[in-house]
Amino acid sequence: MKVELIHVGDELLSGQTVNTHTAWLGESLGAIGASVIRATAIADRSDALITALDQVQMDADWVIITGGLGPTNDDITKTVMVDYMKDVLVHQQAIMEHIQALFASLGRKANDMNLEQANFPSKATVLHNPVGTAPGMLWQHQGKFMVNLPGVPFEMKRLMHDHVLPLIAQSVNQWLDRRHFWVQGLPESDLAMRLKDLESSLSKSFSLAYLPSKGMVRLQLRCQSDLNDKATCLVEMDQYAAVIRAALGHWLFSEDESPLAAVVGKLLQAKGQTLSAAESCTGGAVSSAITAIPGSSTYFHGAIVSYANAVKVKTLGVNQADIMMHGAVSRQVVVQMAKGVRKRLGTDWGLASSGIAGPGGGTDNKPVGTVWLAIEGPGFRWSKQMAFGSHRQVIVERSVNALLHELRWALMEEK
Repeated sequence: MKVELIHVGDELLSGQTVNTHTAWLGESLGAIGASVIRATAIADRSDALITALDQVQMDADWVIITGGLGPTNDDITKTVMVDYMKDVLVHQQAIMEHIQALFASLGRKANDMNLEQANFPSKATVLHNPVGTAPGMLWQHQGKFMVNLPGVPFEMKRLMHDHVLPLIAQSVNQWLDRRHFWVQGLPESDLAMRLKDLESSLSKSFSLAYLPSKGMVRLQLRCQSDLNDKATCLVEMDQYAAVIRAALGHWLFSEDESPLAAVVGKLLQAKGQTLSAAESCTGGAVSSAITAIPGSSTYFHGAIVSYANAVKVKTLGVNQADIMMHGAVSRQVVVQMAKGVRKRLGTDWGLASSGIAGPGGGTDNKPVGTVWLAIEGPGFRWSKQMAFGSHRQVIVERSVNALLHELRWALMEEK
């Protein structure tokens, strides 16, 4: 089943809004065995949408068009679709009543522009939108299904779940299974070397994709086959997954989409241990990652963001002489930070970061991207200098991931 995507909106082209629709739709459609063959973003102009419709791929079975269904003058999709399909608008009482009820629930009254959305193409099928005023439109045109959805992400996703995905799934004659393996601390090229024999042995229904992010790689093992080959694929999937686990060892931290911070949290909970953090260059990002996990208050006591050297000295007990002699970005300082926060907040484990996140502040000896990380725990001490490039946000995110990765290893090995 092949699907083409058309996204309508000037804001998608100007950069004012990041187009997340393609990624979400591609993932959701792929999960039911459908394939996105092309995705296009176009301006809020009639001619742009008409051109996109005229150029739809011949082998596309479905065309999903998002955006331009609102009540304002720049929402041109419904008007264009009516003209394109040589159709007319008719009043739909059920849509009007839904709009009125939705506004009433917000303590407001729908105006004439809102109620205009109750005028609906006579040839299209209404896709009820329980969370918005613009219903979706489903058409059949030249052997294809075309569907118009609101551009608001949560509305688009709701209509996809309620209407479109079930309809497409009925027509899909293939079966799809995917397994994900999250890896931290192992470069993509090293990962590929470990798995090259596996890749060369994969049967024709399988593929292995490397999806890198900041300091991590998500492996996707995918099987797509005819429905009558499902049992064979499931057996082979388990076999290949076992090979991947064996090849990755401790580098593999999740197979169920759990973030690294959640994996660390489970280990701490299992041991009944607690954690705190002393952050300089990460500016609270370590704490943010940890506290984003529900239930983290049971093991995370808190953090001290010691951005200024005075805070490192007065609050964490770092020796002023060590800062003067070795600099704030040094093994001596970051180790004292980890010890200091562990003692100050009374936790089993203490994490610390100190680095040069840029864009300024770097030197020949310590360029931008130089980061020292440290961990103090029960009978455990670790510290290491890292080089994380020159992009400020990347430096911060890689620092967070590296700290949590090393803590995970420490917790797994600790007796």
